[in-house]
Amino acid sequence: MKKLLSFDEFVNEHYKIQEATDADGFNPANTSYEDPTGPVLTTVSELLPGKEYVITVDGAVNTDMLYQGVTDGVHIFNGEDKANDIQFSDVEIADVIAKGGFVQVLEGNSTEE
Repeated sequence: MKKLLSFDEFVNEHYKIQEATDADGFNPANTSYEDPTGPVLTTVSELLPGKEYVITVDGAVNTDMLYQGVTDGVHIFNGEDKANDIQFSDVEIADVIAKGGFVQVLEGNSTEE
């Protein structure tokens, strides 16, 4: 008679998965932390339309902000996931950049979980 497999054995037999530390297979010993953001922007010319930025204004951090571009001196950032849009004049954006308030999220990374 053939030995019957437990549910876990049956599910994992084709994947050769080692026993994990939790039900989702997450093992904290096998993780690595890579910062998803680049260096702080130093000039307005470094802003690229269509790229994602983390914007810090007066201590408030806004993540998942996509730069749409500039129209008539107004820089527009659209938020993802129901975030409010943000607009800056040329003077305002220069001030925030001077304070280190803009960081680009690097390609292939996301602040989402």
